[in-house]
Amino acid sequence: LSNYPNPFNPLTTIYWSLPSGEFDNSISIYNLKGQQVYRFENLSSEGKVVWDGKNQTGELSASGIYFYNLYSGNKLEKSERLLLLK
Repeated sequence: LSNYPNPFNPLTTIYWSLPSGEFDNSISIYNLKGQQVYRFENLSSEGKVVWDGKNQTGELSASGIYFYNLYSGNKLEKSERLLLLK
C-alpha cells in the first residue's frame, strides 16, 4: 500500500496489492478527526485508484494530513498517511 506523489496537489495515486483471491476490498480515506472523507469500493486484489482531494459529495478537502486504510472484507489490512497541500 503506497501513494504517489506524497505530499500531493491536486491528485495522488494509491497503489495496493493483496494476496490473490481476496474479495470485497476497499480503501477509505479519513481526516485527523477520524471522519471518513472518501471511500473506494469493489476493488480487485491489486491495482490503483486516483484521489482528487474531494469528499464523497464532491467538495474539496482542506489541506492537511489524511490516513487511508486498505480493507479486505471487514478486516483492516494496512494503513498509511498522506499529505494534501494547497
